Amino acid sequence: MLAAGGADGVCYVARDWIDGDFHWSPPVLEHAGVVAAHPKAPPVNDLRDLAGRPLGTVYAYRYTQFERELGPQFLRDDAPSMLINLRKLAAHRTDYALTELITLEYHNKLHPKDGLKAALHTIRYRTHCAFTLAHALPLERLDQAIKDMVRDGSVERILARYR
Repeated sequence: MLAAGGADGVCYVARDWIDGDFHWSPPVLEHAGVVAAHPKAPPVNDLRDLAGRPLGTVYAYRYTQFERELGPQFLRDDAPSMLINLRKLAAHRTDYALTELITLEYHNKLHPKDGLKAALHTIRYRTHCAFTLAHALPLERLDQAIKDMVRDGSVERILARYR
């Protein structure tokens, strides 16, 4: 949709998540990926400990680190969103789910009795906004607005609501 010009932009994406030629904004958010675990799940010390185990994943998301390190032993258990995966995890339909630390923190804020934990930190990455090149957008102004929001703490204040 974005590449075809059906949308002007999308935020909260990393460069290796979507295909196409876009204008990429400066970094907006820094994230930490985690393996979330049910309280009764066995400990995880390394990604290889997850080989052959079903992992809660999000449909159509790319998990390049897991694909590369686990190969065919990376067993996806797809759901429509990270939060739904965490609900499945809380119901103990699986032992582990791949998510972001902020998403796990938000879930735990809403459902503290679930006791979900970060079993393993996986990767740190930055997300950006990607803008279509199909339209004449004020890209410099958009980039400046994003920089201003990061610099003045607006982005961090928004995120604080979820922690």
